[in-house]
Amino acid sequence: TTLVCRLSVRAGRDSRSRGSPTRMPCNDILPGAENARCPPRRGGKDVRRARSALVLYTEASRERLRAANPHAKYAEVTRLASAEWKALGLSARADWEKAAVDDKLRFERERAAADAAAG
Repeated sequence: TTLVCRLSVRAGRDSRSRGSPTRMPCNDILPGAENARCPPRRGGKDVRRARSALVLYTEASRERLRAANPHAKYAEVTRLASAEWKALGLSARADWEKAAVDDKLRFERERAAADAAAG
């Protein structure tokens, strides 16, 4: 298999990739490095992006929904979680919204630390 560098995404689209961005192999960027890994961003650390309240709710509900619907595919479980989210009242959503704000603050803190480490 050819290693693909996430930093080498080209703007074009490839008909074989069904609309996803085409990517160049790492070897095109790092000549002579057949077994090289893609260089990490921000001083050696990738920072996980902040998650929305819906995403946090879906992550927390996924195991319960999978147990209740063992033959459901990933997309079906996500649809079920989304339907539950829409049915939640404002007071129940408020806890998840607060968790999303906390996660956004975590992301900003980690990104600032990673940027400072990168120089």
